[in-house]
Amino acid sequence: MTDNEERTYIPKPLRLLGVYAYGLSYVLIGISHFTHPSIFVPIVPKIIGFPEFWVYLSGVFEIALGLGLFLQKTRYFSSLLVIAMLLALYTANINMWVNDIEFNGVKMTKNEHLFRASIQMLLIYIAYWISRLSSKDSF
Repeated sequence: MTDNEERTYIPKPLRLLGVYAYGLSYVLIGISHFTHPSIFVPIVPKIIGFPEFWVYLSGVFEIALGLGLFLQKTRYFSSLLVIAMLLALYTANINMWVNDIEFNGVKMTKNEHLFRASIQMLLIYIAYWISRLSSKDSF
């Protein structure tokens, strides 16, 4: 067992299953950007314009990076790019919060926005954890 494996306390098969589930979630969300773009268009900040373009582009990134997490060869780089993507896409969540924009027909309360921000931080941490393990070839 490597030093890094001892600190994770999660068996390798479960770590790999978790990474696959994490990657698959991005693939599925990315696909939804193409199948249901109208859900995402309203939360794109107006200042950047062309909301449909950004919805489709973010869908491409989510699919590509989600798939990149499946492969050992691309997992490290993909996990770092997932962090960057999550930070960039959080601008849409902030826009939704500040301008009280509905998401999929629902307006969120302050507590729901705070919960969503917490989930975003957790997703960033998971991507960071994947990058750390991938850099040490622990999968």
